[in-house]
Amino acid sequence: MSRRTFLALGGTAAAGLALGGGVAYSRNKVLTAPRFSDYPFTLGVASGEPRPDKVVLWTRLAPDPLNGGGMPPNDVEVRWEMATDENFKNVVRSGTEIAAAYQAHSVHVADQGLEPSTYYWYRFKAGDEISPVGRTKTTPPYGAPLSSLKFAFASCADYQEGYFPAYRAIAEEEDLDIVFHLGDYIYEYAPDPSSTRVAKTPAPDDIWTYRDTYAEQKLDPGMQAAHAMHPWEVIPDDHEVYNNFEGEAGQSWRAGGALLAYWEHMPLRPSAAPTWEGGVPNLHLYRDIEYGDLARFVMLDTRQYRGEPPDPEAEGDTEEKDTFDPNVTNDMLGHEQEDWLYDTLDSSETRWNVIGNQIGMFDYQSGSDGNIMGWDDHGYARDRVTRFLDDRRPSNPVVITGDLHCSWVSDLKAYYPDEDSDTVGTEFVGTSITSGLGDWYEEAYRYHLGQNPHVRFFDERNGGYVRCEVTPEEWRTEMKLADSIADPESPVRTFASFVVEDGKPGAERA
Repeated sequence: MSRRTFLALGGTAAAGLALGGGVAYSRNKVLTAPRFSDYPFTLGVASGEPRPDKVVLWTRLAPDPLNGGGMPPNDVEVRWEMATDENFKNVVRSGTEIAAAYQAHSVHVADQGLEPSTYYWYRFKAGDEISPVGRTKTTPPYGAPLSSLKFAFASCADYQEGYFPAYRAIAEEEDLDIVFHLGDYIYEYAPDPSSTRVAKTPAPDDIWTYRDTYAEQKLDPGMQAAHAMHPWEVIPDDHEVYNNFEGEAGQSWRAGGALLAYWEHMPLRPSAAPTWEGGVPNLHLYRDIEYGDLARFVMLDTRQYRGEPPDPEAEGDTEEKDTFDPNVTNDMLGHEQEDWLYDTLDSSETRWNVIGNQIGMFDYQSGSDGNIMGWDDHGYARDRVTRFLDDRRPSNPVVITGDLHCSWVSDLKAYYPDEDSDTVGTEFVGTSITSGLGDWYEEAYRYHLGQNPHVRFFDERNGGYVRCEVTPEEWRTEMKLADSIADPESPVRTFASFVVEDGKPGAERA
């Protein structure tokens, strides 16, 4: 590692990263009774990755959040508490964690030994300061009968394009079991004087500026409230690093710093921290989560393992496209993750099987030479996935997707070139929290609508999220939209609803 790279990451950061993800390594003196220049819990609290017996609790100490955090170079002892009531009269779990300087003084608490299907309230303490209170919920026991599940999913929150009334509305939905964030949590754009709210942080290009960008995002009260109210499952897309970040082309020290900053600011387990295997950064994020016998979610990473789009004229015949060539790296998921996806779906015994995914899996550019960044132009992984769904028939496949800054509902076909192939699943694409669509994309999408009869619904507006309620009999989706992202207090309303019946792939208007 060069001296410049070492300094860009920060000396203690580089030392810790050399030992691998999740290692709380530091030579710094640990402060057990710290004093702060200002309130240290400015970025709020969050929870995530719930399981029947645990959930990840997160915070970061940052008394001066937009200037590197404003913390001393020491590690800091942070206490945490979990209670079964919001007033903390019945504290059931507590302990201490080290907020390591090389990890931006972030805290990730896991493995608490909790009860399943239970609400908990949590908070942190450092010195004489106490954090805001968060609420979280564990998942049911594996395989337990479950009558309903309520969740929301969201993506694409460009700070400068508008305010976050959608996050505020998610916080107001008190009955949600979990929130899924499907990528583009931040945008790496430079401050734009013409934007709705101008960023104070520069365009990030090293770990320090990425940290400040996350801090500015997390100062938003709607975002803080949504994190504090519900546990989240998160997965990044490209703008957490840079536009169109993907695969080996993106495996750089800048990408490594960006991925570390992502982990530092997300409620992700300590073992998910980036490692530098083979000299390139890797953040292991694909995983699954179960809600009793009702739903199993597989969270895919379609960025770190993706290769260059193939040249269709050089790919050979259709039969060759269905198999892995170990010398070809132009797949969407990579060999290991794709095998894991099939094994996970094949072994699933839940009523609904959900794929959490960053970008559009359905075919929405049939008949066009243009690439609008879906699965269409990235190898033949989508064809393999849909053929797997057709061959193995896991129960009720549904894909939830972000990225496109607009709303879609589509049938997933076993093989799109064959118009008569079976419908094997349903995909719901949620619009963005704020990020705009742009005239070029709106025109391109509307052009493709007429060529794709499997598309059931399209709406070009941005500024919303998706709420879903699942029972053994049906899946109900409500698409939500703010009246205006220029107003942080804007009402958020349902503008379209859909139902998928158990055993009958394809959505219908409700």
